[in-house]
Amino acid sequence: MKRQREPEVKRVKIGRIRDSAVHWERKYSDKDIASMSASFDMVGQEHPITVRPNPENPKYLQIVDGGLRWKTARHRNDRTILASIHHNMSDVDAELTSITCNISRMSVTPFERDAMTARVRELLLKRSGGKKAKRGGQQKLLPETNVARSHSPEPEAEEPPVSDGDVAAVTGRDRSTEAKSRKRWENLITLAMNNYKAKRITQKQADELAGMDPEDQPERMHAMIAQNLHNKHKDLEEEREEEEMQAIKDNAPTEARNLLYKIEAACQKSVEPLLDQLLRVAKEDDEVRHALSKAKPVSLFRTHNMFETLVELTGMPEGR
Repeated sequence: MKRQREPEVKRVKIGRIRDSAVHWERKYSDKDIASMSASFDMVGQEHPITVRPNPENPKYLQIVDGGLRWKTARHRNDRTILASIHHNMSDVDAELTSITCNISRMSVTPFERDAMTARVRELLLKRSGGKKAKRGGQQKLLPETNVARSHSPEPEAEEPPVSDGDVAAVTGRDRSTEAKSRKRWENLITLAMNNYKAKRITQKQADELAGMDPEDQPERMHAMIAQNLHNKHKDLEEEREEEEMQAIKDNAPTEARNLLYKIEAACQKSVEPLLDQLLRVAKEDDEVRHALSKAKPVSLFRTHNMFETLVELTGMPEGR
């Protein structure tokens, strides 16, 4: 019997590590790598990556979990990285570890999560050496993101050798969640599955379709997609209107000032000729001059640069 070795945590050379088929790779953006690099600079590498010796060449290590940390270290040209080396990890255990470490991440889509759950079911079946029970029509398990299809009714479905509870024990999710995931994976027609994968229908809508007969799914699915597109356009329109309203609020002081300038300019054009006419009449009529001195429309004349003329005509003190 092969002696079991405890995982060994130590720094290993980056050049020794290779990707592997058991690693559920995620897509990392430049922003993800930059953020992780900044974390390395601030607090260092807080958690080791998980690796195992390459079964075909133990000189190299295969990554099981920690792809972002590994890619970030490579991007930074770091020479070493902290790793937990699992010397006796089988292919099945390595892939199960990779899946369970990633299945609950926010970046994983519902479809990808269902694919992971289906793969867990296959791996548990492989570990037990059992065979997949037929559920209605002919059913076969396909690797990773390929979808098993069954179009025949299931009048007497047999209990699968790997239960929803078995899968839940591995993924850390509840049994009812795994039951819904299995139902979507097994019952959705290919077209519906593709639209679910492309996020044209929601997980809740996929649940509804999975509970329908295969021949009834296309019509309902197209109605769902049309409604989702309508809602999306409506949401975008509302979002655009909100942005416009916010822009108006942000620019309110500037808009108010511009409006006052326009009002002032309009008033000046209409009032100035009247004031000019009034001053001309005042030059020739003592009663008008006397009336101006009593009314004292000082601010209006001062605004239109006619205050000096008013003072000269009425004799009122300039400081008033």
